[in-house]
Amino acid sequence: GSIGDIGIIEIAAGGNLDVRRAVSANPFGPNDGDISIVVEGGSLTILGTGDGVEGRSVELTAEDDLLVNEEVVGLFGDVDLTAGSDVGDLLDITADVTAGGNMSLTGAGDPISIGAVTLTAGLDVDVNDDVVLDGSATVISEDGDVTFADDVSDDGTGNSLTVEALFGTVDFVDTIGVDVNPVNGLTVTALDIELGGNVESDDAVTLTGDVLLDTTAVTITTSDDNVTINGDTSGDQDFTITAGT
Repeated sequence: GSIGDIGIIEIAAGGNLDVRRAVSANPFGPNDGDISIVVEGGSLTILGTGDGVEGRSVELTAEDDLLVNEEVVGLFGDVDLTAGSDVGDLLDITADVTAGGNMSLTGAGDPISIGAVTLTAGLDVDVNDDVVLDGSATVISEDGDVTFADDVSDDGTGNSLTVEALFGTVDFVDTIGVDVNPVNGLTVTALDIELGGNVESDDAVTLTGDVLLDTTAVTITTSDDNVTINGDTSGDQDFTITAGT
């Protein structure tokens, strides 16, 4: 239920926390509330049996796993989701996440797992570690940039990635579909698209926007599917496309 204008929950070391009911900071009251849930020494699960977490801004942090199984909304501020940094620690997102401001996803243990969800931010989206898709995901910045700091791959079940930043840049700092399995289709729409490594896809690749070859030679490979680039391509790096007709 409602926990007032500002909701802060801190769990000391040695325990896990399951959020089983809706957590709201009364965002339509006279004082918009921030929500911070920090689990020190355990895991945090936003359960699918609840109604999610909603506040002006939302910070969810776990020393171990952070499992987002119900919607998270930061109506006017930032959303920061952070899992632990040890091997085996997992940030797993299986529900939509919305931020009125910036969105930051950090999972330095195992790769961040993103399901068939939509992640939307009013400003920037920063995905700070490698990603494995276990559903076809959409990532949207309404008025900022989207940055993937590491590889984005599929889990092998045939999932696609759609990214949109109509007024900004989509920056793939590293590869796409290389570390684990090729993505099953890639669609990117932005003013500028930066590619920092090779792209492997088992379906079509469509890039709408000016493409910059960032720091290294880039090869886009599909399994006999089309590659479409609607925009200029620039950079001092070699650019190779291996695709169908």
